Amino acid sequence: MGEVRGAEIMDLLVALNTGHEGGFSTVHANAAADVPARMEALAALAGLDRAALHSQLASAVQAVVHIRRDRDRRRRLSEISVLFRDQGGLVHVLDALRLRHRPPSQDHRDRDGDGDSYGDTAQVVVAGAGAQILDRMLAERGGPRPDLLRSAATGSRRC
Repeated sequence: MGEVRGAEIMDLLVALNTGHEGGFSTVHANAAADVPARMEALAALAGLDRAALHSQLASAVQAVVHIRRDRDRRRRLSEISVLFRDQGGLVHVLDALRLRHRPPSQDHRDRDGDGDSYGDTAQVVVAGAGAQILDRMLAERGGPRPDLLRSAATGSRRC
């Protein structure tokens, strides 16, 4: 499903809770930590109460990837978080990775003359407890485990 902006949150949750592995959608939020509150607001538009939303969210969504625009208006991966449900039934966000992008060094810029720069690097500025959970999730599903994530899960701060 594409971007979720309103009552179609119900369609998304129904689709994600069908027992099939995988799926994704986009939702606008200021940070990964704001996703549960944003989903609550959208669920209210669909007539879904808070408890029901958190129940559906906990079983449907495991991770949040937050992308933000940099100074050059390019979209960059900013953070990856995992969701967990507390004893009261509410879903919360646990940091896995927060990234800070550094521009490419001069010797990596536009080597082929096409105007593109490449060689950007990312520094992990927070490798939270969620990094181990995310790494384990990917390992269990046989998905690729990026070096950036493995380094964060083992405690390395710079990748």
